[in-house]
Amino acid sequence: MTGVLAQRLVRRLCTCRYSSPPTQDYINSVMMAGLMESPKIRHTPGGCEECDFSGYRSRIGIYELLMFNDPIRQVTRTGNQNDEIRTLARQNGMRFMQEYGLELIRDGLTTLEELQRVVRFAQLTPETCGSCGKEVSAAFTFCPYCGKKKSAREWEPPRKFRVARPEAVNK
Repeated sequence: MTGVLAQRLVRRLCTCRYSSPPTQDYINSVMMAGLMESPKIRHTPGGCEECDFSGYRSRIGIYELLMFNDPIRQVTRTGNQNDEIRTLARQNGMRFMQEYGLELIRDGLTTLEELQRVVRFAQLTPETCGSCGKEVSAAFTFCPYCGKKKSAREWEPPRKFRVARPEAVNK
């Protein structure tokens, strides 16, 4: 096997789309999704007879190509280590579907809501370093604060406080 190609189709905004200045919430959402620069315009679906009042007309393909090289082959043979494969693929120049979709959003061809409907965004929950106790992204192998290497036993998800919920009372 030399590679694996994944494809998804996102709906293309019709020419009847609305353009407006982005709100701060929208800017935060797009930046959290991975867009590197703040968007200048937000495009939203409109509705006309050409698009049957849906705001979308036709579809655009977004792709992700994983090319196998020796390190990726070795990792795939050893078992299910998705994070390692993803890291090696990134070092090998792979671009993820999420990144292609964000470019389409930036260019005004689709919306963030449409991309989120079609592509599962990588959401990493932070973990707590066993050495210094600070929150660290799950993608890190070493703690950026104390330099301690991550081990499965020492690092854990941050503790959540339990909130007492009032009981429903029937009278």
